[in-house]
Amino acid sequence: MSSKKYQDSEAHENIDRSLQEIPTFIINLPQSTDRKVFMKDQCESIGISPIFIEAVNGKNLSEVEISQFCNQAVAKKRLGRDLLLGEIGCALSHKKIYQKIVDEHIAYAIIFEDDATLEKNFSIVVKSIMAAPLSWELVLLGHYKDNLKGLKSPISLWHKQRISSKFLLGRLVDFGFGAHGYMITLKGAKKLLIELGEIYRPLDHYTPDSNILNIYALSPTVVSAQNSFETLIDDEKVRQKNNDRLTVILLKKIGVISTAISIKSFLKKLKPIKKYK
Repeated sequence: MSSKKYQDSEAHENIDRSLQEIPTFIINLPQSTDRKVFMKDQCESIGISPIFIEAVNGKNLSEVEISQFCNQAVAKKRLGRDLLLGEIGCALSHKKIYQKIVDEHIAYAIIFEDDATLEKNFSIVVKSIMAAPLSWELVLLGHYKDNLKGLKSPISLWHKQRISSKFLLGRLVDFGFGAHGYMITLKGAKKLLIELGEIYRPLDHYTPDSNILNIYALSPTVVSAQNSFETLIDDEKVRQKNNDRLTVILLKKIGVISTAISIKSFLKKLKPIKKYK
């Protein structure tokens, strides 16, 4: 074996070893066996032994349980609607992992939902993130702007840290939605447990909120949501009026919404933001 090949092989082994040292949790419903196989194959191909956590099925929650875990009055005030059962189940599922991290004093963890697709640079990026001189408590490995998955989450022009020639970690200046793949610290899990003591918004409204914890977003992303799986959350119920939904679809097609959001996001990127502690 040549010296170059040996070095590449050794680097790959080091990456795999570092990944093995970070627990990787995957949220999965028992009946979603196809998703479990999909995630298991991806993880094992890069040297990860995933830990599957049984998801909370929101449809199985009683009214008493929903009132115990959620505040629908606040949700209606903030979102203009009640939380969907799928959104409640999703938040409780992630909360289970945060509790496990705290109970077992896990310093760092990777969390996936079971429709996450890992890009080819995933392993190298994780190692680079761990070496970055940043006080992050959560790093979004996959994210998008609002429900428009074609638009990137806006990252501030300030406080960016390049972790390789291709990737950087940055501060969000607007929400970056999607909780399909992220890294979290013990401190971050503790903070989110407190915030989720009473749930009143979807989980991916908490994870990008820099008022809660020190959050960085990876750009470009290395985790995306697999669209071929049937969604477990009824997104169509989010819009109360069909006319509103049809109008939004039309505006999307002609590019009005995308253009308006892009301009607004660019202006937000220019605004200085407070540094993390």
